Order: sequence, then structure tokens, then C-alpha cells
Amino acid sequence: MKKLGACLVLNNNNFGSMLQSLATQKALDKFNVEYDLIRYNKKKSIRMVRRLFNPIMWSDKLLLIKRRIAIMKSKELKMKAMMRESAFHQFRKDYFHSSECVCKGYSELCEAGKKYDIYMVGSDQLWSPSGLETNFYNLMFVDDEKEKFSYAASFGVKAIPENQRKKTTEYLNRIQKISVRENSASLIVKNLTGRDAEVVADPTMLFSAQEWDEILRTKRIIEEPYILVYFLGDNEFHRRSVNQLKEATGLKVVLIPMERLETINKGIADYSSYEWSPVDFVSLIKYADYVCTDSFHGMVFSTLFHRKFVVFDRYEESSKDNKNTRIESFCTNYGLTNRRYHSDSFTSDISDPIDYEHIDMLIQTEREKSLSFLKEALE
Repeated sequence: MKKLGACLVLNNNNFGSMLQSLATQKALDKFNVEYDLIRYNKKKSIRMVRRLFNPIMWSDKLLLIKRRIAIMKSKELKMKAMMRESAFHQFRKDYFHSSECVCKGYSELCEAGKKYDIYMVGSDQLWSPSGLETNFYNLMFVDDEKEKFSYAASFGVKAIPENQRKKTTEYLNRIQKISVRENSASLIVKNLTGRDAEVVADPTMLFSAQEWDEILRTKRIIEEPYILVYFLGDNEFHRRSVNQLKEATGLKVVLIPMERLETINKGIADYSSYEWSPVDFVSLIKYADYVCTDSFHGMVFSTLFHRKFVVFDRYEESSKDNKNTRIESFCTNYGLTNRRYHSDSFTSDISDPIDYEHIDMLIQTEREKSLSFLKEALE
């Protein structure tokens, strides 16, 4: 049997990133694949210097910088950040059991690019233009003759910047089997290479709600009925809409907090904790009466657990940093366009019934197709 080298997100303290990486591993386990997780610890190099001139990288880094500044200014926030780090560390310790190939610097990474029979990269926004120069998630470190495939890869944007089109085309042409997560990503691959990229389900969707219960063994955290709020963006109007829903329903608000959003989130939550782990994230969605989110995975798990939800756009449509494509694609593919936020009908929209029987059928069809792609890519 071929041995696989897998490039996944492993150290990001983001609920969705960790859950999709876990789901990818669980899917590989279904096929009894022998694999290592390739972990790349970057050293300072000319590649890092080139990234300084990447405006999309700076847009992403700005969020991290805002978080670090907020933590530096507050001892309380520093303690909360440590709580979150501890929760994610424990999650990785409890649920990630695969062997690892740790590469310190690019030369060691290139050596790892020779040792496996087949390589995969998957999922999340790993092909974002902001990370092009690292040569990791685009598998440029792997020898040309080695087999390579992507599972549910995402660019996170609707179009590749003109100055990156040549290199993006180069790495796409080296990958023998390409699957992506969004319709827009499929169009990017087609436009750059002339090839058809299969649109497959996000790894978290490869498992039903019942299977996620078996994987995570979730327990209810908040006993009373509640509205769950998980925002990654800083739109104040979205917070006001949550308060309207709270007034209309009389329910308490449970907030999954973010350090850099402490100020704008102030006063909207009845319950909130930095000690919640990815397991708790799923539990909070599972038992919520309503979910308000601008998170892709917040939307996915709301759908899997048949919640009443509305998904907000994190980015302005006119913004050059717009990364709403995965939400657009999901809602279009599964008949959930009416779950997109509309300010004038928000409280009625979130209460409208959702035909989950039909949606479950669509998801099951997509799940079977996606698992079939993964099985063929591994053979």
C-alpha cells in the first residue's frame, strides 16, 4: 500500500480549521491509509522577504496583529488567550494520533518531498494568495514525479491577482488530481489550466451529525435555551441584529469570543468563555435554538445538526479582501440561499423552517461523491 504525506492545518487555534483537519484524518482512517502528517516549521529565508510585498498576506496578518496588540494591552486578555491555547492543545492531544514528519526549514521540507509515495493537501483556505511564497500547501516542495492530489482545497478569493497567475498555474499543473471546495475555485482552476476540478464537500461534511457525536462525545454546556453567536468579523450592525433577536425571543445569548473583538462584543453576551474547545464549539451549535454566525464551519455544523440559523457576510462585497465565496457556494449548492442575512427580515428569516430532509439528501449525495474522489485519489 502507498504511504501518504498529508499537508493539513495543525497548529491554528481556529475551531473550523481544527475540525476539518480532524475530519480529514478520520476520512483517511476509513480507507486504512498509512500516512504521516507533514509539519513545516519555517525558518527566515528569502521567501519570507518576498511575502513582505504581498498585500493579501498583510491583510491576513493584520488580524493577527490586532489580536496580539489587544492581548499585550490587557492582562485579562492574556489570561483568556492562554485559556484558549490550553483548550486547543488538549484537543490536539486527545484527537490527533497520527505520526508526524516535522520539517525545520525548507531544505528539510524538500527532503520530505522525496520520501512518500503520494502527497495530499486539504482543505481550508490553504491556496490563499497570501501564502503563495511558502511553497508548502501548494506542494511545490514535492518532487515532480511524485503523485499529488488536493482534497477540498480553497483559494478563499474569487480571482487570483495578476502577478500570481503564472506561479499559481505552475503549481496547479503539477497536481495530478485536483478537487476544490467552492464553485469559484473550480472556475479559477479552469481559467488558469483548462482542467476541470471537482467540487467536493468540506471534510467536516463527510460525517453525519450522528457520526460527529460518536467522534466527539459532546455534552450539553448551557442548560437553558439560547441564541449562539459566533462572529469572526467586526460588523457592529450584525451585533445589533442579535440584540433584536434576543428581544424578540427572550432567549439568552451565548457568545464564542475572539480576543481582537472584545470591545465590539462587549455587552451582547449572557454566557461566554475562552476555555471552550472545538468539541465545545460543536456542542454549543448542536444544542442552540438559533445560531448567528459569519463562519463557514459555524454554518456547516448548524446545517448538519438541523439548527435554525442565519449566516452573515464577514466581508463587504466590494472589498478586495472578500472571502465570502465558500459561504456563497455552500448556500447555492444546498438550497440555503434564504439563510443569508437580510437586515429587513432577519428575525423572521431565522425562524423560518428549513427543509432539512431535502438538504440531508443533497449532502448525502455529495458525501458519497466526495468519498469516491478521495478513494480514487488514494489508489
